[in-house]
Amino acid sequence: GLLGLVQVQILDGLIAYTLVEAPKWVLVIVITNSVAILLGLSYWPDDGMACLLVLLGVVAMSLSWGMIMGALITIFPLLATPNSIVNRLWFFASGTFYSIDVVPEPLRTYLLYNPLLHYVEIGRAGFAGTALPEGVSPGYPVFVTLGMLAWGLILERNARTIRRRA
Repeated sequence: GLLGLVQVQILDGLIAYTLVEAPKWVLVIVITNSVAILLGLSYWPDDGMACLLVLLGVVAMSLSWGMIMGALITIFPLLATPNSIVNRLWFFASGTFYSIDVVPEPLRTYLLYNPLLHYVEIGRAGFAGTALPEGVSPGYPVFVTLGMLAWGLILERNARTIRRRA
């Protein structure tokens, strides 16, 4: 593939993928909201800025997770299979299908370590105009995303050095 060329780096592919996927999903959201409004449904978010910031945060977190796993898979190719399993588990633990309010306490504490769950709950609260559930923090996913981004950049740089030596 393209990663066999010395000039093409992991980061190049991730940036290109993000620049294609993010506008596509924004367009899907705009079309869905426009159709709902045309059908007479009250489908406008109460706090549009929170929803936009959640969308940007999820895009940044996806980019940083892709950088981390792309670099790790370049260094350790056997991580490709567990990566898909971890991604699926992370998606089910994200709170997309349920609100954290309905989760019993022992499990709730562990699920709140998932920064994606915080983004989903903040987006849900911004859309519906409700208060954030107990334990959900707007700062936690932002700092985790920044940490993942820094770690991903460090790993990407190391993977680039390893690829040049090979």
